[in-house]
Parts: sequence; structure tokens; C-alpha cells
Amino acid sequence: MVLSGVGLPMMHTETNLREGPRTDEAVFWLWKQWTNVLRLHNDDVPIVGFT
Repeated sequence: MVLSGVGLPMMHTETNLREGPRTDEAVFWLWKQWTNVLRLHNDDVPIVGFT
């Protein structure tokens, strides 16, 4: 949840997904996380990190 008007920076952190039977699950997981960070950035949420 992001409170509008607070103006505090956000750090996006996640735990990686283990590779599954297709061996590309971690790649899709990373793209999903990156897309989430870009969405926050595009919504003017100040992002200070991504791990």
C-alpha cells in the first residue's frame, strides 16, 4: 500500500523464485519485479533501490 502525499522514498525488495521445470521461471519473476518498480516510478513514487 502506498500512501499518497507522504513523499517518502521506497525500496523494492523481493526474494528470488527458484528455477522450476521450465528453467525460465526466475527470468519471468525478475521481469515482473522490474515492471512493478517501473510502474511505481511512473506513478511518481520515489524509488531509492531495487534488490
